[in-house]
Amino acid sequence: MVGNRKAETKHHSVLKHVLASVLEKQGHEIVIEQMLGIKSGIIDVMDWTDGLAYEIQSGKIKKQEAEKLEKYLKYTGIKDVIFIYTKDFPLELPCTKLYKLIQEKLGL
Repeated sequence: MVGNRKAETKHHSVLKHVLASVLEKQGHEIVIEQMLGIKSGIIDVMDWTDGLAYEIQSGKIKKQEAEKLEKYLKYTGIKDVIFIYTKDFPLELPCTKLYKLIQEKLGL
């Protein structure tokens, strides 16, 4: 197991996997739980096709986001970090609606 997936919420895990599925269906090369290095962290979903790192968070935490941006953008191939907030994607929605919401967020 990469990272601390035992500690992540079900909401976090579901969004991460739905996001990965949306990107894969568009033909993107993705990795879930992309490890950058022992001390550099783990990206929730890495889209190597577009060079975008996706991080799932419960809400906007400016300091944490700034730290991740600084850390992740040092790596070759990573162009930007996109933050996805669980509060914007209620799990009470039917799967098809949740999937569509994520597609809209990604502009697909």
